[in-house]
Amino acid sequence: MTYILLAGVVVVWGLIFVRIYSSLFSDSKEITSSKPVIKGNQNIFKKDTFVLVAKYRDPFLGGMHNPSSYVALKDPGKKNNIKPVVVKTKEPEVQIDWTVISYIGLIKNTGSNKHVSLMNINGNEYLMEEGVEKEGVKLMRNCKDSVKVVFCGKEKFIKRN
Repeated sequence: MTYILLAGVVVVWGLIFVRIYSSLFSDSKEITSSKPVIKGNQNIFKKDTFVLVAKYRDPFLGGMHNPSSYVALKDPGKKNNIKPVVVKTKEPEVQIDWTVISYIGLIKNTGSNKHVSLMNINGNEYLMEEGVEKEGVKLMRNCKDSVKVVFCGKEKFIKRN
């Protein structure tokens, strides 16, 4: 059995090598085209002449399908007077890295009765009152457990760490 299989493998590989050898060393230069040559105007459209008849119950309304909703197919050779629609692309929203801002705590000055927040912005610690801006971060409101800040035009509440 193995001799028969071995002979089959030798025959197959022999045919492969013969084809490669004959294609590399042949003198005939045959050029064949894979695309047929088309002469004249072959783009002739035939008008579709069928109409879909869908006589079934409407599952949403419960009644029979309305026959006035049939749409006649248009001739593809005719030009439609359709205006192109201009699609407005939205600018990609910039991702703001809020991790560079952290709220450490609230300090109350007993003499002046003012609240000062201790903020960490880009690794630097600042004492900030409401309305003060440091490194592009504006403190809008002090709370005990969080602060409201504006950064890059966006507002966010940041909780204490």
